[in-house]
Amino acid sequence: MNATVGLSMTKSLTIAYILAVMAIAASSLVAHGLLNRVIARTQTANIIINISGKQRMLSQRIDLFANKVMDGDKAAIPILKSLIGKFEEGDQAIILQNGELELSTIA
Repeated sequence: MNATVGLSMTKSLTIAYILAVMAIAASSLVAHGLLNRVIARTQTANIIINISGKQRMLSQRIDLFANKVMDGDKAAIPILKSLIGKFEEGDQAIILQNGELELSTIA
């Protein structure tokens, strides 16, 4: 009878151990899923911040080349048009927030 009690105790501990390991595994999977969601949201915010910084730089270059055009530098016109196009693309990307434009290609 004593051997039966010892065997029963061993089975109970084994089952408890397996359940504990399964609970740890399940909570690890849930944590992993939540962390992936947070990372995805952060990446989108980072891309928008990078585009905003690029917009600031483009606005300064647009000002520089607009002044050159105003001073009569005809060679600055195509550069100015290109800069304005890039600025408009970034502006649309921020407004749409990855709706139609791929943010990663603009950043």
